[in-house]
Amino acid sequence: SAAHTVRDEALAAEIAKELEPYAGRVVAIGRGAAYAGSVSRYLGLLGAIAGDLDGAAVNLAEDIALNERAGALPWLARSRRDLASMRVCL
Repeated sequence: SAAHTVRDEALAAEIAKELEPYAGRVVAIGRGAAYAGSVSRYLGLLGAIAGDLDGAAVNLAEDIALNERAGALPWLARSRRDLASMRVCL
């Protein structure tokens, strides 16, 4: 998201609030023609920017579990990298 890219804490918190009801769901483009990961991944990234590192870790772990169940290996690798990067920056 733009908030993650520019590291805008207030915008990240605002977007996360809007996305929260969709945690655990996947982002499909069109009629499922493309998969863009899960909302939980984006909540994790936004939470890290907003300073909620515990919540971010929970969301990223949920995203990792979802990708494992779905067999979405590229997204699984990306999510594991996101979680590891967040932990390194602590």
